[in-house]
Amino acid sequence: MAKFFKINTTTSKVVDIIEADNEYISSLDDHSLWIEYTNEHFNAPKVGWTYVINGRYFKGEQPYPSWTFNHLSLQWEPPVPYPDPAVHGITRWDEETQTWKKHYTTQEVVLGLADDDEDYMTHIGRIQE
Repeated sequence: MAKFFKINTTTSKVVDIIEADNEYISSLDDHSLWIEYTNEHFNAPKVGWTYVINGRYFKGEQPYPSWTFNHLSLQWEPPVPYPDPAVHGITRWDEETQTWKKHYTTQEVVLGLADDDEDYMTHIGRIQE
């Protein structure tokens, strides 16, 4: 069995992924919309991602307006490189300030260890209520 993905011909977005044999795909009314995923593709398809036909790769949704797509790594990249988690811990992107901010766990907020990000603490506080 092989993996096939179906694309929307208007948007080039992947709308479905299945494992099937060629005989089954050929029997479908919309068989021409199904493309076999092979090792010639540079990354794996995911539903909702755009299929770039001439590049033979899949492109996920842009996570933030400031991020740009790197056609060599096939990844969205922030304008500021991701900080080393061993040094900075887990971080999250803040689009408004174009910076990485520490991502606090719920436990850190409850223990009062998250004091440098009032908006985030307010958000976590609302979740706990």
